[in-house]
Amino acid sequence: MRHFYIIFAVLLITACDDGDIITVDLEFNEDLELCTTAEDAFLIYSVKEEPSESLTLIIPRNSGANVPFTEPNFPDINTPPSTYPIGGASSPVRFIYRKYNRTLGSNELCEIIPPGDLDIINNSESSDGDVYVTVIVEDDDLDDIPSELEGRGEMDEEGNYPDAIDTDGDGIPNYQDEDDDGDNVLTKFEIIVDDIDNDGDPTNNLDTDGDGTPDYLDTDDDGDMIATINEDSSGEQNPRNSANAVVDNNGIDTFRYLYNGADDVDVPNMQSSENEFRRSIEAIFFITNFSLETISVTELNFGTLSYDITIQSAE
Repeated sequence: MRHFYIIFAVLLITACDDGDIITVDLEFNEDLELCTTAEDAFLIYSVKEEPSESLTLIIPRNSGANVPFTEPNFPDINTPPSTYPIGGASSPVRFIYRKYNRTLGSNELCEIIPPGDLDIINNSESSDGDVYVTVIVEDDDLDDIPSELEGRGEMDEEGNYPDAIDTDGDGIPNYQDEDDDGDNVLTKFEIIVDDIDNDGDPTNNLDTDGDGTPDYLDTDDDGDMIATINEDSSGEQNPRNSANAVVDNNGIDTFRYLYNGADDVDVPNMQSSENEFRRSIEAIFFITNFSLETISVTELNFGTLSYDITIQSAE
């Protein structure tokens, strides 16, 4: 999945000045920042202090969009990432280098009206080049199980996953479902995250009743013949509510759905219809063949922009 941008990462940054090839010092913080204050554009930038400089990428903003990207494109060695040309009459994408008279404060580049004591002492904008963007979502529903381990399957030509597994049949595939088995206990509470056996699967799944089905896919976690969803007297569609707390035969505090000795509650409950979660986005930027005044750069790892967005799955 990451082959394409790894190839870019090992390329040297070079420049031409009056015909001489030199190494360009564009070592900025590769953790990019985002400005959303402009109505028609997103500003994606990186700064450094000594000297006080910034690199800013400006890309168009669709009406109503809160962030630049919401969906992965998963480029690989045969599928290049999304490409945006810089400058020219046909492209609104801009790439700008600036140097300032003092150190930039937090988020000052996002202010509509610049501070009165902040002066730009060097300004250079590229009129050419290309921006390559790789958008990655490793865990679509932030349940701590990588999407590729949740039976997502292969992406089709339209960017969908038609063969994705949906364990509880609620119309939301596991890789986007915060409750994979539909027992009203969120998946993130039914797994062990540490990759203890170093098998590449960080979940090392809990299996409370030892029946071979991990808790996050098991509708009866403790094997007491009462469905987990029904071991809930709270009336709030939540088996982990304090109303369902018990003490097991070892004197350990737990919940009724995890202790087969507590089989006194069997209340028919409906599956929760809520499925709002946070998706973590990584957008990785490479900029190629751009010019800043007398400097022409072949390849630049601009950096990675990371943010979370709220997703509401439709049933």
